[in-house]
Amino acid sequence: MRSMEKRQKSRSISAVRSRAYRAQLLHELKTHRYSTRMRALLQRFLSSLLASFLVTSLVVCAQSPQTQSPAAVQRAVEDFVRAQTSSYTNRATFTVGNVDARLALPACSAMEVFVPSGGRLWGNSSVGVRCGAPTPWTLYVSVTVRVSGSYVAASRSLAAGQRSVRQTCRLSKATSRSFPRL
Repeated sequence: MRSMEKRQKSRSISAVRSRAYRAQLLHELKTHRYSTRMRALLQRFLSSLLASFLVTSLVVCAQSPQTQSPAAVQRAVEDFVRAQTSSYTNRATFTVGNVDARLALPACSAMEVFVPSGGRLWGNSSVGVRCGAPTPWTLYVSVTVRVSGSYVAASRSLAAGQRSVRQTCRLSKATSRSFPRL
């Protein structure tokens, strides 16, 4: 009788185990199916979000005008200053200030470089860059021009109306910074 009780007891234990196992499997299947659905929904949502982002960015890029390259502006200024200082009789060197790369100027088909009224390409100065179309803008770039050469100076003080002769003059060399001001 004891063996029969043992068999029944082992059957009931295995039945309980199998029921618990089946319940656990069913729960895992349900949970797995649910997470698979959630994953599929999440993937669809993220892919549609990414697609809408890409379409929006393409539309914005297509609508926004191109910007003018700061390097092109700087080259135009350098070419202008080089052309203007080539007519100087003495040796001229120049440096052009940097154009801020953060500027987002609309693209220009024909830039006009100019010296502002009252300005001169000598010492520390500025040069203007203007665009008239399609969107007008004006930008000023700093320029330093140094001219080195010779000049005639009096070797001693001269009285008003006194004639200068070879003995009262001398030839001096200087740069634009040390030229005497008149």
